[in-house]
Amino acid sequence: TVWSSAVNFSINNAPKVTQGQNSTFDNTPVFAWNLLPGAERYQVFIQDLRTGTTTLDQKNITGLQFTPTASLNDGPYRWWVRGETVQGFQSLRSASMDIYIGGRTKILAPSGAINDTTPTFTWQKVDGAARYDLWVDEVGGQSQIIRRQSLTTTSFTANTVLPIGNHRVWVRGITTDGFPTAWSSATNFSINGAPTVTQGQNSTFDNTPVFAWNALPGAVKYEVFIEN
Repeated sequence: TVWSSAVNFSINNAPKVTQGQNSTFDNTPVFAWNLLPGAERYQVFIQDLRTGTTTLDQKNITGLQFTPTASLNDGPYRWWVRGETVQGFQSLRSASMDIYIGGRTKILAPSGAINDTTPTFTWQKVDGAARYDLWVDEVGGQSQIIRRQSLTTTSFTANTVLPIGNHRVWVRGITTDGFPTAWSSATNFSINGAPTVTQGQNSTFDNTPVFAWNALPGAVKYEVFIEN
């Protein structure tokens, strides 16, 4: 038969970032990505999040990484990379990456309302940090209810039960020579908690049964609901 009408289509993927997704002490950090099949060159965009302006728009990168020739000022940045074919067809941009030059990290969890009274705190890795300093306050109560200044991973699980109520957490990185970063932005979270029933969960012949539960840290009184 005769040929059908031609149908044009395009394949448009995006590079994936492999380096440059963590905050860092390095003012000329390496930004790197994986090979994008068909791409002849790459373009990197770096935006200053304080001003919203483009700090750098580097075109015609033929490798899979880029290092700025001039130092970036300390502060928050967002960056992307995209590929381009030899014919000039441009790929989608990679997922955006937020980093902080100067090593400021960001709390990832917990936030909002939680039930866990021994929560796990996690934060963004800081390239070049030898350890981390974690600070947790009970809002309107005890300051530094948790303070751990020599954490070598990006998470910590509370080893004592925290009281129900509102709390606030910060973390910062520290270099091998003891230089600290700025503290992360404060993250608020609240522990709602719930008592655990210890007696009254079984059927009984007793018409005046005992209902019992464990102590809930921070609770000064309890309320019991019985539904028929």
